[in-house]
Amino acid sequence: MRPGQHSRCRVKKAVNQASNPAPRPGAATKSRIRWVRWGAAAAAAVGAYAVLGFVVAPWAIERQLPRLAASELERQASVESVRFNPFTLRLQVDKLLLAEAQGDPLFAVNKLDVKLQWRSLLRRAWSFDHVRLTEPQANLVIAPDGRFNLKELIATLARKSPPEEKREETSLPRVSIGQLALEHGKLSFQDRHAGYENVVSPIDFTLTQFSTLPGPEESLSFSARSAHGGQLRWKGTLADPLRGSGELTLEDLALPQLAVYLKPYLQGSVESGRLSASLPYRFSYEGGRWDAALTGARLALAELVLAGEGAKLSADALGLQLNLQAQAGGPDLQLKAQDASGSASGIALARGGAGPVKLAEVGFVGGGIDLASRRVNLARVHASGGAFEGKRDPQGRIDLLDLLPKTAAPAPRDEPAPPAAPWSATVARIDLDQFSAGIDDAATGVKLRVSEAEAHLSDAGTDL
Repeated sequence: MRPGQHSRCRVKKAVNQASNPAPRPGAATKSRIRWVRWGAAAAAAVGAYAVLGFVVAPWAIERQLPRLAASELERQASVESVRFNPFTLRLQVDKLLLAEAQGDPLFAVNKLDVKLQWRSLLRRAWSFDHVRLTEPQANLVIAPDGRFNLKELIATLARKSPPEEKREETSLPRVSIGQLALEHGKLSFQDRHAGYENVVSPIDFTLTQFSTLPGPEESLSFSARSAHGGQLRWKGTLADPLRGSGELTLEDLALPQLAVYLKPYLQGSVESGRLSASLPYRFSYEGGRWDAALTGARLALAELVLAGEGAKLSADALGLQLNLQAQAGGPDLQLKAQDASGSASGIALARGGAGPVKLAEVGFVGGGIDLASRRVNLARVHASGGAFEGKRDPQGRIDLLDLLPKTAAPAPRDEPAPPAAPWSATVARIDLDQFSAGIDDAATGVKLRVSEAEAHLSDAGTDL
């Protein structure tokens, strides 16, 4: 190599490096930058969404709820605290209260827990995982002038609705609830017009798989206890098309507390009595026709005492069992009762100075009623242990007639009622055992005593 050759090579290499700039970032680097930007934007969006859900939404509900109640319901509303998780769509509310304008409480919920499902966006329906109300309270009041606070609330809602919404025919909202639960509820009812009040508590209600969308059967249950005694339980199913079945059970309901509502049907008062019932039912509706049935329905009354106009009727126990079928299409109603049986024991009737009429036991079996043909059939009627004492004074007045109820003459009609087909009744067998009676006729001086009498009849019938 000649002298100076190395220096020329170094100079040429330096010139070549100066003429070629540094390489630019590659595609991988650009992709990483783009993902960082997208990630930052997504994080900012999630953060904003979280702030809106966790902070802004509860604040807005707490602030706007009283204003909305005042403007739309003309009533007061308040809430102690609201929590919302925008990621699980769970809303929790503490101490929600709706009160009348003057401050009387109407509805209250100690805790409300609602969890919406994300699939609501896909199903175009309000889909809830659960809706749970803990310690809800309702105060229903009928004022002395007959105004009902719940009816007044509904009237306010109707009045505030826009006219176009009133005219628009709407179907049921599309709703699906996995579980609807009401726990430890309380219902206070005051009828200041009739003078009746009661408290029903606790009320527990559970409904699973409720939906207004076409789907499987829904399972429902309900229970409540009255402060005056008595418990109500109900369980059943509901399906689409409209059909359902279940059982309604009532245990030891105190009748005197309901006496105020029985006044139109009784001439006296209910001094004591307890009602129990079991009503297994099924129903369906299709093509404009209803079909319903009670299978093995049972009613029972215990320790019943009725009093009025100086008379008193008492019974230790009364019972009724039957199967009932009903079909209705338009104005036509077909009602049939089959396999009915009833019994009563410890019956006594007394008025004033008249000796009481007593009956140890009475009942019937194999009963049937056909409303359309106006016919009653009984396989057997039986009674035993009957006893009464009768007197006839010198003027010919019989004291036992005082035991009959006094009825007022019917009010005159402007137009006579159209004649109705007469009822007919048949009894295959009547058995009367161990009857005793005493008659003291002061007008003639005759005294008559009968004991251990019995009678048996077959194929009895009458037109009613």
